[in-house]
Amino acid sequence: MSTEYQQLKDVYDHERERCEESRTRLNRARNRLYIATLATIDVYVTNAIPTRIEPLGIDFGQLEARNIVPLMSLVSAYFLLVYIAREFQFQAAMVALKLTGQQLNSNTGSLAPSEYRKDQAAYDRVILLLGAAGRRFLAVLLTVVPLLLGLLAILIGLLPTEMEWLKSTLVATEGSMQ
Repeated sequence: MSTEYQQLKDVYDHERERCEESRTRLNRARNRLYIATLATIDVYVTNAIPTRIEPLGIDFGQLEARNIVPLMSLVSAYFLLVYIAREFQFQAAMVALKLTGQQLNSNTGSLAPSEYRKDQAAYDRVILLLGAAGRRFLAVLLTVVPLLLGLLAILIGLLPTEMEWLKSTLVATEGSMQ
């Protein structure tokens, strides 16, 4: 094995680790954004706010939804910004990994099968099965839906009276499902 190949392989391994770490951070940010936005929407629609958290000894007194929803939407805005930053970091890490892999393949012919991770191979099979339309749909689900939910939570906090249509729609939908 040549020194150049080993150096490229070390860079590739480093980029792969960086990409995996970035993916983990992105998933955490996406989950936190979902929790914050869904909690904001839930409090706005149901007006359900805990008045006391007994195990922690916290007593909120008489909070009203109209007072806490703007604060919750600020939290959602923060998590939306974190999510956007993590998405950009992940995309940059993916580009770096692909470029490093291409450079490694052009110098050696191709990666040896032992260097191609099994979980990456399984992911590649799923992506191939989905096809182009499936990949686009998956990208929309994983990228656009969190963005839209975050923006909705911010709008609820900034314009609660203008967003009454959402509350009436969700309550009507819930009633028709029963």
